[in-house]
Amino acid sequence: MSRANPGLQPPTLPPKVISRDGAEFDPRSNVWAVRDPVSVFKADFGQIEDLIGSGLAKCLKATLASLFQRSSSSHVRNCFERFQFFAIQLSERIKETGQITRAIFLDFRASLPRPREWYATTVAVLLREWADLGYDGLSSDLLECLEEIVLPKNDSGHLVLSHDRKRGPLTEFEYQFCWAILDNAHQAGEIDDTDHLLLSLGVVLGSRPIQFAAMRVCDVHAVDQPDGPVRYVVDVPRAKNRKVSRTEFKERPLPPELGRALQQYAEATSRRFCGILDDIAQAPLFPALVPDGTAPLGWEYHQTNDGISLHIRETWKTVLADVDSLGVSARRLRYTLGTRAAQEGYDVFVIAEMLDHDTTTSTRVYVEATPAVTTRINRALASKLGALAKVFRGRIISSESEATRGADRSSRIEDYRIDAPSHTMGNCAQEGACFLLAPVACYTCPLFEPWIDGPHEAVLASMLAERERLIEAGEPRLAAILDLQIAAAAQVADMCKAAAAGLLVWEEEDEDEEDGEGSTAGEAS
Repeated sequence: MSRANPGLQPPTLPPKVISRDGAEFDPRSNVWAVRDPVSVFKADFGQIEDLIGSGLAKCLKATLASLFQRSSSSHVRNCFERFQFFAIQLSERIKETGQITRAIFLDFRASLPRPREWYATTVAVLLREWADLGYDGLSSDLLECLEEIVLPKNDSGHLVLSHDRKRGPLTEFEYQFCWAILDNAHQAGEIDDTDHLLLSLGVVLGSRPIQFAAMRVCDVHAVDQPDGPVRYVVDVPRAKNRKVSRTEFKERPLPPELGRALQQYAEATSRRFCGILDDIAQAPLFPALVPDGTAPLGWEYHQTNDGISLHIRETWKTVLADVDSLGVSARRLRYTLGTRAAQEGYDVFVIAEMLDHDTTTSTRVYVEATPAVTTRINRALASKLGALAKVFRGRIISSESEATRGADRSSRIEDYRIDAPSHTMGNCAQEGACFLLAPVACYTCPLFEPWIDGPHEAVLASMLAERERLIEAGEPRLAAILDLQIAAAAQVADMCKAAAAGLLVWEEEDEDEEDGEGSTAGEAS
């Protein structure tokens, strides 16, 4: 490591720097906006100058410009933001000494709470680069400290190991709830096809936002099989070292229904680019609303990593608007995918392949994580879960005559396994075949029309008994899968009880609709 000279001699910045990913920018500017294929790095050095002085700020610029030529924009941004945090905390002392000293750095490290200890490691990486380039502004005792000190790594694995309730993997109940509420929101028209597919792929694939941003319509394939149904796959661009170059891909299979919908969506998206792109197969799978003229050639219509990440979080907030937010993000879904794969018995090599890791170092945490304890659920707790989840999105009816397909006896949903005077709990509004497991899955389906006097308590009791049996049989994972249906059945049972007692308000539909037909029952609110 080179030694800094006593006097501060700011480096001379060139008029142009080309990043590792081919983006050009002027490092002399106080505002940087560097766009590579799917990432944007933005930095305002005006505040940095106010905090540490123009000389040190110029050294920082030169160091970051050098990093940009060898590292991803996300790494450079991480270094800049952590240093900015460091400068804000210790600006007065830095200004007083005119340089960054050992005492200043160690005091910064000591001030960090445990979740942020890794900030010091990132700042140290930047300062070592700074020193190696021979720029001034660093004291000699700091340079000796940086050569000897051992700093903590960013231990993201503790979120998985501790099953952190806010940032770690989703529980089985939360996972099933997100799936159900997502499909319900799509069927109700609350989110469009694009958002439904993006969020569904996030759950199924656990891909990073940077990978979704780089996907193109040509990555979606329907593969004909001579001895079986069509197989749907998507080629996910690899994100090695936080860089997506579309030179390496991981083929990931898709569930038939999702794959079919994605194939149709990809074909429709490609047609939107007729007359815009020479090869419409190269159209982005999730295109930006407007092209970005600063993007490299061929990437103008791609969204950025940050844009996709923010959109995923905000869309989940929209989907989960009626319940307490789970803070669902692409990262939480990755943690969930890895955790569920480990619980299903997959080894670290398979999990590494699923999560696009080059080694098994980061995936061992999923196998080591202790499975969450499956709690016992009684009728009272089921009622509380139902009130919290509010996952039932169907329509309660007073009699079969009010059902959408009331004249069709095949629309009845029945279960002869329950101990009740009547085995019919409602009707299904869907035309054609349904592949859900009735009646358990019906309670989370928006097409379910339960009768107000249906045997919902008996069905709920049957579900609770089955859940208890699975726990006793040593199958806590299978037991937890029933939790969402139990919550929905309890919600329906409670709503029907309230409606029968005249405590539930019924919203009458407008009888002046275009078709002139209004419902006498409406929907329960």
